[in-house]
Amino acid sequence: MNLEDVMKKLLWGLSAALLLLSSCVTVNNLDEFSFTDTEMNQRVSVPHAPEVHLSRTSIPGSSNDGILQAVEIGANIVTGMKEAEYEQRLYETLDSRLVEAALRDEFVPPTMTLLGARNAAEGTRGEYLLEVEVREYGIHSSGGGIYFHLTLEARIHHFASGDLVWRRRISEDYAASPSFFGLNDVISTAITFRTLDTLNDEQLTEGFDRLARNSAYEMSRRLRKDLYKKRS
Repeated sequence: MNLEDVMKKLLWGLSAALLLLSSCVTVNNLDEFSFTDTEMNQRVSVPHAPEVHLSRTSIPGSSNDGILQAVEIGANIVTGMKEAEYEQRLYETLDSRLVEAALRDEFVPPTMTLLGARNAAEGTRGEYLLEVEVREYGIHSSGGGIYFHLTLEARIHHFASGDLVWRRRISEDYAASPSFFGLNDVISTAITFRTLDTLNDEQLTEGFDRLARNSAYEMSRRLRKDLYKKRS
């Protein structure tokens, strides 16, 4: 490969990196537009598959005895298989439709209320589009507890001009408490994967629904601060 080809590849890579970086930059031109009594469309998109990550546990090797070492290895294999079953069950229960409904109910309405906009009639195009794109969502464990992870990008577009009025990306982890799953949180404020494994599918679904709605609402509070600061 000659020098010219190398330079072309470097320039292409730099251009791609700059394009990716620019797509993540916050845009806030809210003070240049009026939203009061305007009609706004909404679009919420959520990836089909969640991410479920369980911190693997293992029994440490503490013996030089070959038989005991074999037992420890066997125990670790069984534990790993059981934890993989936990992950698969949670993966199947955490439906993307729960997350989409949570954002439509708990994120979109407060944002529109703050702007002073109203819903565009079904099948019609309003003056603006509020777009909420979930990049990642799922469950992971940390420090003995479990967390709901949500990364999204919210955007407001002005149809007539084609301008991007507002863009904000945010990523948060929200701790799951026993109360989300109908459990007593007096004894402990944390919930573990093993606790979730004792619940039936209906309890898990209801718990994830509450957790997703709480996360969407808390995230909307953070983003509404951004909106309020620019318009105050």
